Amino acid sequence: MQLTDFLLIGVVLVTAGATLTIGVRLARGHRAAARALAIRLGGTLALYFAVLIGTALVMPRRWVAIGEPQRFDDWTLTVTAARRTGDRLDVRARVANQGRGRAQAAPDAQLLLLTADGREIDFELPAGQRPLTDRVAAGSGYETSLVYHVPPGAQLLGLDVRHGIGPGRFVIGDHSSLFAERTLVRLP
Repeated sequence: MQLTDFLLIGVVLVTAGATLTIGVRLARGHRAAARALAIRLGGTLALYFAVLIGTALVMPRRWVAIGEPQRFDDWTLTVTAARRTGDRLDVRARVANQGRGRAQAAPDAQLLLLTADGREIDFELPAGQRPLTDRVAAGSGYETSLVYHVPPGAQLLGLDVRHGIGPGRFVIGDHSSLFAERTLVRLP
């Protein structure tokens, strides 16, 4: 964990405590005190989100190489190969569970192809291939193939590994935070 992770935890705890205190003050009829605390809490949250968004807007895009695992806790997805032939991009990916305890799945996992003009292209799963969302036993993994149909003339930017909306969206400096440039797998 990084310092900014602890900062988010602190902001969440302060928000919960302040909200509870505001409720108690309102229940006891102390409207002015509740309003003053609500204004301070609103200012604190506004400052946090201003820093979160400001940091995200100035952070450069993070690029990863083919073969570099993208970790989401114990679940990982690694693009192991990519080859473009005409209007088709063939991709090999490895899904793994690095944990030691229990099987995991990522029901919201996606691997989108991004083009230079901002289009997001989803893949087609060839017959006999496992989807990215399959359950994986602890300490194991599997390889799968994906096919993308590239529009004529499209310039490819990279592959975007997505794994749902997690707390990283609200961590200052995290590459999955609100308004941050997505981390992309660089294509050959």
